[in-house]
Formats: sequence, structure tokens, C-alpha cells
Amino acid sequence: MVDSGRLRHGVGTDLRERGIRLHAVEQDIDSNTLEGRDFFSMMSVFAALHHEFVRAATNDGLAAARARGKTGGRHHTQT
Repeated sequence: MVDSGRLRHGVGTDLRERGIRLHAVEQDIDSNTLEGRDFFSMMSVFAALHHEFVRAATNDGLAAARARGKTGGRHHTQT
């Protein structure tokens, strides 16, 4: 599971604190510039949002399956 606190803190901030620099060559985005840091911060926000959407959809699907009487997991075998 993704640590949402870390996503809020920002992956870019974490990498910068560890001395790691990101540079997207084709887009000319450098994490050492203000614009680059903002871009990578926005990407981490979008990643966190996507994670929440996936988690919500998964939980909705599991709830719908339970409502239909379905159970997940492996089938029990008799030995």
C-alpha cells in the first residue's frame, strides 16, 4: 500500500533531500528549477488522486460482489 503521508510530503521533496535530481530531457523539465519542482509536485498529487480512485473502485467492486453473495479468495479444497 502507498503511504499517503509520503505522497502528500511529495516524492520530489524526498528525492531532493536525498540528493537525487530528476531531468526529463524531451520535456526539458528539471527538478532543480522552481517550475520543475512544481511540475513534479503536481505529478505526485495526481498519483495520490489516482491511487484513491483505484482504491475506491476496488472497494466498491468488492462490496457489490459481497452483496451478490460472492466471496473472494482461494477455493477450499478437501484433503
